[in-house]
Order: sequence, then structure tokens, then C-alpha cells
Amino acid sequence: MKNIFLVLVGLTLFSAPLYAVGNGDFGLGVIVGDPFGPTAKYWFNDSRALDIGMGFPSDFKLYGDYLWTSWDIFPQPAQGRLATSLGLGPRLVFLHDDTQLGLRTVAGLYYWVARNPLEIFLEIAPVFVVSPETSTDIDAGIGIRYYFNMLPVPRHSSSTSSHKKSKYK
Repeated sequence: MKNIFLVLVGLTLFSAPLYAVGNGDFGLGVIVGDPFGPTAKYWFNDSRALDIGMGFPSDFKLYGDYLWTSWDIFPQPAQGRLATSLGLGPRLVFLHDDTQLGLRTVAGLYYWVARNPLEIFLEIAPVFVVSPETSTDIDAGIGIRYYFNMLPVPRHSSSTSSHKKSKYK
């Protein structure tokens, strides 16, 4: 019964925000590391995004992170865009005989390739496992996402008022 409850909580946490897909930039890709698998990112605005994914190392993982993004931490490169993010979200690991629930705290570095809807990223996420027993873990990986719509930014400058400024310049 405990496993069913954790699965339902996880599915609710992962699927509730997805109603908004199509209103902003949406990217799909793959992350290599732990977890290894597909990833998706949806931008709510120029500084907030939802990053979800699943992994297939030895056990099946699901995660979802709410990200706060800054475009001002590092100088912008001559080509493309560079951003950093901090985030927080749940992680479920479906073990052979149990389900593990944890809280991910993620930090990432993201680069958008000039004139292309591609994002290359590096993320590291300490995980605080809260059920069935408390422990710690770490997720880390490098990946790439392709953005299907060239809708606005996320902008890196608050001085830009146009919603059409592209991160792919």
C-alpha cells in the first residue's frame, strides 16, 4: 500500500505542471550520467522552468525540478547564451522490492548553441532520501535538449522588453 501511495504522489507531482506545455519554450533531450535517459524542460518565463526526466541506470528513476535561472552569473559568450540554475524537486526510484522517495537539490550550467535551438547542459543534484529510510545520494550528468518552438527567450537581460528576443542568436 505504501508503494502505491508513493507512486500516486510522484505521478501527481510530475504531471500537474504539464498542462502548460505549448505556452512557452519546450525542449526534449537526453542526459548521460546517473540518471541516464530522456529529459524535458518547460519554461514558464525568462527565469523559471520545470525540468523533468527519467533514468535507467540499474533502477528506474523519475525526477522533476523547479528551476530558478540566472543569466548574469557568468559573462555572456560572443556566440550563444550561458545560464546557471538552482532548483528543487522530488525524485522517485523504483527499486526491485520498494520505492524510494527523495528531494533533489540541483545546480546546473546551460549553454544555448548560437543560431540553433539546442541547449547543452551539466547538472549536479544532491538527493536527500526520505523514504523508506533516510540517506543521501547524488545525481549528475551532461546532456542536450532540442527546443521545438523558437518562442521567446528566456531572456538574460531585464532591459529587453520584447518577448521575441531569442536565446539562439
